[in-house]
Amino acid sequence: MNCEKKWPALSPQTSVDKSEELLEKLSQLNSKMSRLESIPNQISNMASTLETVSMEVEQLQKQMKGLGEENNSLREKNQLLENKISSLEFDINDLEQYGRRQNLEI
Repeated sequence: MNCEKKWPALSPQTSVDKSEELLEKLSQLNSKMSRLESIPNQISNMASTLETVSMEVEQLQKQMKGLGEENNSLREKNQLLENKISSLEFDINDLEQYGRRQNLEI
């Protein structure tokens, strides 16, 4: 029994075609590898951007909380001022009626 592998006989043209095909596939692999090599840098850039955005969001949340507290305070002060205005309007009406009674001529 003969254990030697027999390779098909290749013509020179077949060999050139196969070499070109292999070179094309190697070229495609190299371009894919260069894109893969850039992925860690892209991930690092995205992580940096995400960290920056997270810090800005936290800062905006703090500002919103402060604005909410200020808004509540202003709402309370507004209510107090509206009550004072109502009271002053009542006092003015009362004083006008008193003044008209004093100036009444018979």
